[in-house]
Amino acid sequence: MKINKKTWIIAIVALVMLLAAFFIIKPKDKPEYNKNILQNSGFEQLSDSGMPMHWGTEAYIPTIGVSEYFVSEGKDGNAVNIVNNEANDARFMQRVKVLPNTVYCLKGDVKAYAEGGRGANLSIEGVYVFSESVYESDDWNTIYMYGRTGSKQTEITVFARLGGYSGESIGEAGFDNVELYAVDKVPEGELVQSWEIPETKAETPLDSDIGNPAWSWLLILMLIYCVFTYKVMKKAATRELKYIKNPIGIILLIALSALIRIIIALTVKGYSVDIGCFTAWANHMASVGPSSFYLTEMYADYPPGYMLILWPIGEIGRLLGMGATEFMVKLPPIISDLFIVYIIYKLSCKKGFSETKSLALSALYAFNPVSIIIGSAWGQVDSVLTLFILLVVIFAAKGKWSVALPLYMLSVLIKPQALMFGPLGLVAFIWDIYKNRDTRAKEAIKGLIYALIAAVVVILPFQVEQEGIGWLIELYKDTMTLYSGITVNATNLYHIFGLNWLPADNAASLAIRLIAPLGIILPTAFYIYREKDIIKEYENKKTLIVTLAAAFIPLAVIIFAPVTLLHTGYLMMGSSFIIITALYIRKNDINWLPFFGALILIMFSTYGAMMHERYMFPAIVLLILFALRFRDKRLLALILLLSLVLFMNVGIVLDRSIRIGGAEGHLHAPHFNILSDSVFAEYINSIIWVFTAGFTLYIGFIFSEKNAVAVGFNIDKHEETQKVSSDEYYLSSLNKKSRIPRLDKKDVAIIICVTLIYGIVALADLGSTSAPQNPFISSERGEEVVFDLGNERSFEVLYYPGIHWDSNNTFIISSGNSLDDLKPYHAKAYPGDCFTWIKQNTVADEHSTPMAFSGSPVIHSGRYISIEAEKIGLYIYEIMLVDTETREKITPTLISGNGANLIDEQGVLEAAPTWRNSMYFDEIYHARTGLEQLNSLRHEEPSAIYEVSHPPLGKVFMTLSIAIFGMTPFGWRFPGALAGVLMLPGMYMLGRLFTKRRYLAALPMLLMAFDCMHFAQTRIATIDSFVTLFIIWSTYFMFRYAFLNVYELPFSKSLLPLALSGIFMGLACASKWTGCYAGMGLAVIFFISLYRQIRQGIAAEKALKNGETNPIYESAANTWKNRTVKTLLYCVLFFVIIPLLIYYLSFYPVFVSSVDGLTIEKVHRANISMYNYHSAPGRGADHPFASKWYMWPLSQKPMYYYSAPRIDGTGSAIWAFGNPAVWWVSTVALIAIILYMIVNAVRGKERFSRRAIFILIAYFAQYLPWCLVPRGTYIYHYFPATPFAIMAIAYVIDRIWDYYPKTSRVVAIGITLLSAVLFIGFFPYISGVRVSTAWLDAMRWFPGIYY
Repeated sequence: MKINKKTWIIAIVALVMLLAAFFIIKPKDKPEYNKNILQNSGFEQLSDSGMPMHWGTEAYIPTIGVSEYFVSEGKDGNAVNIVNNEANDARFMQRVKVLPNTVYCLKGDVKAYAEGGRGANLSIEGVYVFSESVYESDDWNTIYMYGRTGSKQTEITVFARLGGYSGESIGEAGFDNVELYAVDKVPEGELVQSWEIPETKAETPLDSDIGNPAWSWLLILMLIYCVFTYKVMKKAATRELKYIKNPIGIILLIALSALIRIIIALTVKGYSVDIGCFTAWANHMASVGPSSFYLTEMYADYPPGYMLILWPIGEIGRLLGMGATEFMVKLPPIISDLFIVYIIYKLSCKKGFSETKSLALSALYAFNPVSIIIGSAWGQVDSVLTLFILLVVIFAAKGKWSVALPLYMLSVLIKPQALMFGPLGLVAFIWDIYKNRDTRAKEAIKGLIYALIAAVVVILPFQVEQEGIGWLIELYKDTMTLYSGITVNATNLYHIFGLNWLPADNAASLAIRLIAPLGIILPTAFYIYREKDIIKEYENKKTLIVTLAAAFIPLAVIIFAPVTLLHTGYLMMGSSFIIITALYIRKNDINWLPFFGALILIMFSTYGAMMHERYMFPAIVLLILFALRFRDKRLLALILLLSLVLFMNVGIVLDRSIRIGGAEGHLHAPHFNILSDSVFAEYINSIIWVFTAGFTLYIGFIFSEKNAVAVGFNIDKHEETQKVSSDEYYLSSLNKKSRIPRLDKKDVAIIICVTLIYGIVALADLGSTSAPQNPFISSERGEEVVFDLGNERSFEVLYYPGIHWDSNNTFIISSGNSLDDLKPYHAKAYPGDCFTWIKQNTVADEHSTPMAFSGSPVIHSGRYISIEAEKIGLYIYEIMLVDTETREKITPTLISGNGANLIDEQGVLEAAPTWRNSMYFDEIYHARTGLEQLNSLRHEEPSAIYEVSHPPLGKVFMTLSIAIFGMTPFGWRFPGALAGVLMLPGMYMLGRLFTKRRYLAALPMLLMAFDCMHFAQTRIATIDSFVTLFIIWSTYFMFRYAFLNVYELPFSKSLLPLALSGIFMGLACASKWTGCYAGMGLAVIFFISLYRQIRQGIAAEKALKNGETNPIYESAANTWKNRTVKTLLYCVLFFVIIPLLIYYLSFYPVFVSSVDGLTIEKVHRANISMYNYHSAPGRGADHPFASKWYMWPLSQKPMYYYSAPRIDGTGSAIWAFGNPAVWWVSTVALIAIILYMIVNAVRGKERFSRRAIFILIAYFAQYLPWCLVPRGTYIYHYFPATPFAIMAIAYVIDRIWDYYPKTSRVVAIGITLLSAVLFIGFFPYISGVRVSTAWLDAMRWFPGIYY
């Protein structure tokens, strides 16, 4: 029977579905009821440390001595005990597998003597439900709790706990027989609570896979938002989108906003503490109702208003049979966000904004990452509070106090942080009623009555079973004082000083007391200085003086009185309130309440006490609301700055909570030994936060002027400006000659002079020019050579190993007075000890482990010495015998064996072993490979290549040098040092391209010569010198091409810079893969230049059509198409084919002596191996000197290369780090360029300096890729970026020179001299020269440096 095609298709589909069902659909596991699933629940199994197996410990305050854990006698055998010597939340914990959507019982025997907090209890991690609490009991009490796991939950962590979240306890608790088992029935009257938790990852010290911090990605996302927002606001001011019709636009905007928030809410785990609270409260409200909610032992620090919002969520969860979920409790802030978007849109329309502009303003909030992360990701309710505050301000501005006051009462009942807005709101209310007492008095009374009614309606359901109103007062009191830290994960002023979570009752340091008041004094003084003409015309000078005096009194108390941190925060808030109130009254316009309300929130959050990371959030919405009235570019800048600092702060906190969790997941808190992996971003964010507060206060002074005028682009109407059109710009650039300065005799003299002086310094003490060249190689096991010293001597033995692959390569050095009775001492040649003078050290015995080969020097005694190889292939170049008394070398005589090569070069070691005559750091990989490649070329052994994690070209240069100078320290270091010398002319050439002045061209060359990293890194035989050299020259020639006016040159001449750039790029990539990073930068610069040439050609065509005549126009118009195609084709040759050929040929020494020689397949396999090596996550991250990329610009973690023992008060060391006068200043210069470009963008300047753009591209092409590297990184990886960081210094000074030539000259000379002085000061640390320890101690500027 023939089967038709359709039947085959059906059969195949059915088979696929069956296979999918077999592999995907699994039968649900059924629980084994009443079977305990906890391991070691009776704590009988103990580890070697005496602690119970399968159980871990954790505490909210992990400081040693606060909590103790031990095992003692229990109810049945052993029990575990927790002692909290101070209030703490400490627990024993165990992670266990569970089944989804199953009811479990957690029970245990507990006794305790505890005070305060939650006492002794059982609980589940991340879910804020607790068993019955035990505070005082002489007998064991059995306690139970029942809970249902989530629909996808497969794991939980059980806590046996003394204390609880925000319920820390003091005392002692014991636990025994802690069991967890599934149940099919729950005893009548027992409450089944939801155990679904937002994060099922165990928060245990044993879990070290915490991932990488996300702050760099958060920053990139936020910067994209800022740039995009600026572009949208600018376009909205000048264009209308005609195809967007009302109400389609707002519907689509709200729909897209809702979709984004829902996706984030479903995919991003919320902040476990808050989500746990909200879900627990929602379920508890559904279980016991409002009347009993605050009477149970359920922890709840939110007021009744928000509990009423959570109530229906809990009821819905109960109806669905799964309880409130994380997504459900995220819905109120999401819905509030959508209402805020709609309100902004409607208000914009009422203010006369067009549809496009109204949508743009609404989108400013709808897609603001801060609003998304706080509500949809974190799960916090700040959006709900913000919605109410927004409505309060809207109705207050209209004088509708009958609506505003009850809304404000509701906001306070939802979240107490609404009280931060209260002081200014009260002033606004009283001032408005006073001014309009004839018309607003009744409205005010109605508002107060309605507010009271609103309070009664919200509180009454909770009041039914309460006695009096004291419970509510205590609730607010406890909530407002819950966190005693001066700052609670807020990166405000106090975070800069490392005071996160530090109790506010600590004394304020003098630094805090002096610096905090500057946050108010400096903006005030700056305003008075800048606006002195307005101050002179101030209508009431006495009022101004009195106001400032009143505001400065609290500041004076801070400065001169020994106050606590808490008092400092309160006094700063008081001073801020006085000034802002005065500014508000000065403005005398309630419509400005949104701005001054935002200002007071910003000032309180920055300088106030006990602030969280989110408290400033409503200020963003208030500023957007204010922008409807006062359309000022500074408002947009302020909104974006606030969004940046809030998003980074909230994002880092949430990231660390998800990755790490627990107390260790907080931000950097050194006083509690919490060390953040995002500390750099935190401190930078703190600085930006404080700057933002000062900027806001400053413009607050300006806005308070009666005739304040908005500045900058207006998002309401477009003013036509006289701007140069694009065509005119490109035509003008065509008329300019190529900006390529010619070198004259002075330039050549400067280059030769500086390069020669530096070359002498760099090469003078590079290393010994002699080293043993003739090795002894054992050819059989037990091969022995014997030497006669002539008479009995006491001596030490030094030996110079060659290449070894086996880490167990041992041999025996024996000595004695009789050849028949020699005493053996073991020695070993590590692969990492090659070409290094090693002193034989003592070992425990002949069978000891490799670690036993470290110790004090072996002191031999006797007339004879023998060397016995235990394996074939022992590779020793020379031995040296040193008399222990006279320290003179002993020349032995060979009496047996083939050991002549061991003593034939006795003159090569003239001093003790040091870096001068031995390898150090990674020379043991690269220089060794240089010799192996030379052997391969000569078809000699050993030729197997040791270092294969990088391309070979850098090591080929060492191969050539070794072939010339021999396998000596000078020989293997010379090419790297020469590369360092040749970098200097390149830096001068770059300087000539980017600056207008000869001295500023010399400045980069001088700063590179004085840079400590440059000196140290180029004098060690590693490959970083070569890749950096080639990157400098390849980038120089690409810059040279970019600055050419190609239409004034023959086509062939314009190709030369591109050809040289491609060749040097190929050399860079073949030296180290970081050259590929430069290639990406070169590509960006090239295409920017090509785009410019195309636009020039098009503009020239238009000009000719309009009747203009110009030979350069004709050249551009007639040739741009042909040039573009030919240039692209030649670039394939220059930047693809030639670099690939260079890269391929660089492997010739590696494979020349192998079977079939060099082949494409071998090179391909080698590169796959290299990629796998470098892409292995975490490789090298455990190195003690590994450092993150963001630590490099400030040299926060130098790299150790070498140190030697101290001798007679002297020491010697070699470290890699940057010269502070070079690296720190260059970092400031780079930031200045970026800020300058941002300011120009805000000011509407369409075109930026190509020089600035090219410097940033070249710099970040080398720097930013390290953000993504998964393996361990080190400070020397920053070396290829330093040339362009240095160029930023020269560029900034060159720009300033146009306006302030004398100042710029002084600055340039000062930086040069300071760099030279510091180079000399740090010279012992970068050269290894032995100097007094006093000098070394004086220059220990960087953390971790030693000698």
